Amino acid sequence: MKNKDLYLIKQVITQVKDKGSNKFKLALIINEIELDKRIEALDKLREQGEDVKAFEQERIKIMQKYAEKDEAGNVLVFSEPDGKGVKKTDGYGFTFIKKDREAYEKELEKFQEENKELLEKELKKQKEFNKTLEQDVEPKIELTKIDFDIVPEIGFDQLKVLMPIINN
Repeated sequence: MKNKDLYLIKQVITQVKDKGSNKFKLALIINEIELDKRIEALDKLREQGEDVKAFEQERIKIMQKYAEKDEAGNVLVFSEPDGKGVKKTDGYGFTFIKKDREAYEKELEKFQEENKELLEKELKKQKEFNKTLEQDVEPKIELTKIDFDIVPEIGFDQLKVLMPIINN
């Protein structure tokens, strides 16, 4: 089992934990507890340092300076790049920079150049984390096996992800 599989199994457990018998749910809960410990440790490897957080805050300020805003002064966010798609209110999506796009790109490029060393360090850290995701789980994780006969009706892809913890 690879480290990335821990995230997939956790995701599927979250999707199916309301299905099936109490015996099935109990096994999922026990496995979820073990997975959470490992995932928490993995997540610490990719936590951003204070310097990266400060960089991101400043980058966002630059973006907000140039982004299109609504009547209340809030940055408009769209589901697709270049102001296409639907407007979103959850803050996730693409900002739209229509006017002064050249000035925005110039200021952002300058800011990134000034922080080149930090960005390279963070990129290296992300690459190392991605390598870690592809490595075998070490030390091995002991997950509770679930008998196939108590597994409720779930999707094919969900079942495929859960196979490492299912006794067939």
